[in-house]
Amino acid sequence: MKPKRGPKDGYSSDEKQEYRKNVWNMLLSCGVHDGDYLCMPSASGEEIGVMISMGINEDQIIAVDESAALIATAKWRATYPKVRCYGSKLSRASERMNADGINLVSANLDLCNNISEELVTEVNTFLRHCRPRKQFAVTITRARESTALLTMINSTSRNPNLDARTNAFIHLVDMPDPGYAYIGGEKYLHSKHPMQWFVFGIKPYAATDEIKECLLRINKADQRKCDLYDEVLDFKKSEWYMNNCFHGNKHHKDWLKKREELRGLDKEYHKQEDIIDSEGCLLTNMVERHLQRENYLRIFVRMYLSKITSQMGLPHRLQSAGLHKNLATLLR
Repeated sequence: MKPKRGPKDGYSSDEKQEYRKNVWNMLLSCGVHDGDYLCMPSASGEEIGVMISMGINEDQIIAVDESAALIATAKWRATYPKVRCYGSKLSRASERMNADGINLVSANLDLCNNISEELVTEVNTFLRHCRPRKQFAVTITRARESTALLTMINSTSRNPNLDARTNAFIHLVDMPDPGYAYIGGEKYLHSKHPMQWFVFGIKPYAATDEIKECLLRINKADQRKCDLYDEVLDFKKSEWYMNNCFHGNKHHKDWLKKREELRGLDKEYHKQEDIIDSEGCLLTNMVERHLQRENYLRIFVRMYLSKITSQMGLPHRLQSAGLHKNLATLLR
């Protein structure tokens, strides 16, 4: 018989219960929505009780455990009969949930294992099949990594405001959407085991920052195009150009040099036009993607985009190309 997993004193400690409340408080920071919420409860099912106490309906909860036998005989099954269960590894359960049409809002992946290839693969497979619409949390065990792995984790540290494991996790996990960002997390001690959890999700400002950066690139290219146009115009109006253009090439070498300069300006001018066109298409796709999300974020993006486009404006080239009509359609 397979030995029971977990600490000898189970998962009923005050620290573990506090962890459950903290992680679901953060996961539900956007409120409770229609859809499903995933957890990986212990045999006693304390986490399910916490979720219900916070406003999630019993029939919205999905429970996953890699042991089919454990989840089939769990004590909480009698108390919460409406909870849907999957008795398989998270990666396999995510494939089944996808096939069953599960509409996942948020998930707490209480994996209780240190950062490893297996853990990262499990999380990435889950996110590939069951992208949570709002947020997801991952809980890991700290201080069990090998020296070599710990060195690698420390080497991935990029954000000085975050600890090494958080940086490593951000680097290793394939986020389901560019708008996903690290929201928060904590460390805690359970049965002398140091633990850590992270929450990732869509931040409204992550979406609008992406749009703003694209608009800034468009306006930068447009400003450079205007400057180049003025340079070309000034060049063609210059006395040297007029004299050499209409009165023969008295200074042939100088003329060739100036002509190449003019061609260079013209080439860069068209390059800026191409940048504006390319970024304009990117902007349309970006806005369309963000507006497909939840209503609260869609409204936020609409308000923000209306404000930022009125402040920054759109280059005439994009207006003439019809991008402003596309954006107007998306913002309705």
